[in-house]
Amino acid sequence: MAGRKGGRVVVPKEVEEKADKICHNLEGLEASWAKRALLFAESHMAFLASAPRNARVALTAMDDDLYTELLTQIPEAATWAKGVVTEELLKNPAAKQKWHAFCTHFENLVEDYNMATLLRVDPALDYTPENTFVTPRVQFLALEILRNRAGHNDAVRAQPKEGADSMVYRMQACAVCQAYAPFRCNSCKLTRYCSRDCQRKDWPDHKKVCASL
Repeated sequence: MAGRKGGRVVVPKEVEEKADKICHNLEGLEASWAKRALLFAESHMAFLASAPRNARVALTAMDDDLYTELLTQIPEAATWAKGVVTEELLKNPAAKQKWHAFCTHFENLVEDYNMATLLRVDPALDYTPENTFVTPRVQFLALEILRNRAGHNDAVRAQPKEGADSMVYRMQACAVCQAYAPFRCNSCKLTRYCSRDCQRKDWPDHKKVCASL
């Protein structure tokens, strides 16, 4: 699994092999995007594994808006047992119409809202060929926010930690100082920063990873 050093994505060699294994023949995902999609997925899993179950987690600055709009437009999502989501639930004709309206609503609000992103079928399990399919980024975010708030991701999160119930763990954290990071590397579009100063400090290390993407 790809890990994090601070907020920086650290890429082991086996990620490329796993990308080939998981992403091969996935509908809607071109080969050139497979490694990038898996790196995002692995970074997300590493983030969840670092977040105690009794802490709040934030995937974006718009988590509340995504959650509220999801339950307004697609209230049945809250009833899916244990947060398990299948392609049929999201891609049948009736569901497609609802999700199109949902995704379009966030077109100019969510970064890379339509980028191909890997979603786990069962949130209690890691990414495998059988447990993975492709969704737009905004759909992935909405469903993962719902899973976090309903406790469906607890199986892959860290054990509760004293005092964590008053903390917020942010996925969009600066690779250098861990502050909220609205900016990201223009090249790899994975590693995030709170400012140009932090990006400059990180460049000697980041350029080694960035060049491989």
